[in-house]
Amino acid sequence: MGARYNHWAYMRTLAQRLKPLQGEGHYTECADFHALVSLLAQFNELRFPCLVADYDAAAAVVDRGSDNVLERTLYGCYLLCQGATPDEASVRAAMVQARELSTQVMLALMHDHRNAREGLQHLEVNSFRIEPLGAVGDSGYGVALSFTVLEPSTAVYNPNLWMP
Repeated sequence: MGARYNHWAYMRTLAQRLKPLQGEGHYTECADFHALVSLLAQFNELRFPCLVADYDAAAAVVDRGSDNVLERTLYGCYLLCQGATPDEASVRAAMVQARELSTQVMLALMHDHRNAREGLQHLEVNSFRIEPLGAVGDSGYGVALSFTVLEPSTAVYNPNLWMP
């Protein structure tokens, strides 16, 4: 079956390898978009551009009639760059930079999928979505990148958890 995809570890490593994201404060993690907004409202520790890994454990169960069901798990990240409201040119430049970074992240995921690395052999390449994002916090503008991975479920029925 191979290694399973580990979103937190993969995104952390990716941020360390992508030159514009290297250094302290260019990467963080959150459980959902609301946590991201709260994070940016409370802390000035993030540096732009930044990558925020997001995983809220959303999944769809897929039954293809075999012995095991599959799980289509949704993963995502936010790529944010600094723009100065109300300066439209600055906001547009931040959006363009974030979109370029999201393309690089997407291509890295596809590269690792094609080479069956990092548990991405089951990445669903046609699932990528890139959506605009901003303003987040005072000056964060960018995109949300999401994708799915379809893997065999590891869930096992546990009769010990049920009353007879």
